[in-house]
Amino acid sequence: MPALLARCLSLTAIGATLCLALPGAGFAADTSGAMAASSSCRPLGWHEKRIVTKAQVGVEALRDYVFISRGVHGISMLDVTKNLDGWLEAAHCAGLAYDEAAVRRNVALAAAMPLR
Repeated sequence: MPALLARCLSLTAIGATLCLALPGAGFAADTSGAMAASSSCRPLGWHEKRIVTKAQVGVEALRDYVFISRGVHGISMLDVTKNLDGWLEAAHCAGLAYDEAAVRRNVALAAAMPLR
């Protein structure tokens, strides 16, 4: 039994070493292009990402989210409409999948509705 345990532990150590050593070279080669692309990208905050996602879902989802979170985050529909272009650019740069036309339409419709 102890020999089997020692063999399993040594194989685990070898496997962990290989797992740590092998991706390193490929990762280093891949990051050169990714770092160049991401260096010009502004990071999208989690709250901004959530707003873009809610705008993707629909007008009511966006209005509900902004209404509920305005006290906590201090954001209004006016802030959303002013900052939407930058957020969409950052979302595109970060690889977030969204329908830009639907997001813009839903934000415009939500902003045109009267406040609650």
